[in-house]
Amino acid sequence: MLCTLPLLIYASAVDVTEIPPSTVPVDSSSLQTTNGSFQSPPKQFAVKPEYRSRSIPVTDTLINTISALLELSLQDVKDVMPPTTFTTPDHSNVCIRFLALAGKERWYKKQYAIWGLSGAITVMVEEKKFVQSQWYLYWNLERVGIIWYKLQDGYALDTEAEAGSTTATNESILAGNSGRIRDLNITRGLAQVGDHNSDPPSEVNLTITLEFTRGSLTIFDVFLTTIHVLSDEAVHDPNEIVQPLSYMDLQNNVIVKFGNNKVPARTTDPKFYYGYLFRTLWQIPQIMLDERKFGNAEFRLEVDDIPVGDGSIKKRGAGGGSASLAAVEVA
Repeated sequence: MLCTLPLLIYASAVDVTEIPPSTVPVDSSSLQTTNGSFQSPPKQFAVKPEYRSRSIPVTDTLINTISALLELSLQDVKDVMPPTTFTTPDHSNVCIRFLALAGKERWYKKQYAIWGLSGAITVMVEEKKFVQSQWYLYWNLERVGIIWYKLQDGYALDTEAEAGSTTATNESILAGNSGRIRDLNITRGLAQVGDHNSDPPSEVNLTITLEFTRGSLTIFDVFLTTIHVLSDEAVHDPNEIVQPLSYMDLQNNVIVKFGNNKVPARTTDPKFYYGYLFRTLWQIPQIMLDERKFGNAEFRLEVDDIPVGDGSIKKRGAGGGSASLAAVEVA
């Protein structure tokens, strides 16, 4: 389960600045769906990394990123993001800290944190750079927040703020290996089916059954795709009914489908709520990690032993054929 730890430092007092004209925004578009189009994150949003020298464990970083995304997706993403630290008990070598800039606290929305996590992990994989890092979040060319990826034993290494000061200068915050500001525009198509209203789900037992099919995926195929989809779908209230949807990650040619493909849609509770989908997207890469197998798979969700929805994650063009089965009950 995800642990939320108290934050020990104050937001650093960094001046709001415009994106320097010498930097080149990078198009990191990766997902699309079949019909229509929309942008998430919008073009007003960008991230900029500041790298440190110490490496961070890749698996801990991936698990904690998707776990933080799950935690945020189950909340109101329009709320202000409080100073918070995320980690998980089994992967506690890495912590993720969220800070607003001084005077910008009310601007730092949880939605920005979600986009920032997705963008940061995408750039880490793309640049093969898993090190301690600070990720500055921009909205309309202004810095509004920071996401820090840190080793648990490395907190005192980076800035004056880590040593207990409540402020830090631009020089102390920005020292180190600076990355480029990244334009995180992602243009996607959207295909939705149905229009449902429902009462919120009560406390239930959610079980996810994952059936491996023919074909392999990499650990990054699985984590990046589920992270991208989760960050996109977090705009939905956890108590909304899932609308069938198909994503394709253009970078890895991985397709994710979810809805009611083989499992009929239910008209009474339990139904296929987005809260269940969020937990499924969080769980899929961890099931594969536990099985030490990353591959094409179909998944089915059951609530109190009643099937409510299904989906798949597959390399584009992959065929079918059952290979093996794994099931897990989600707390």
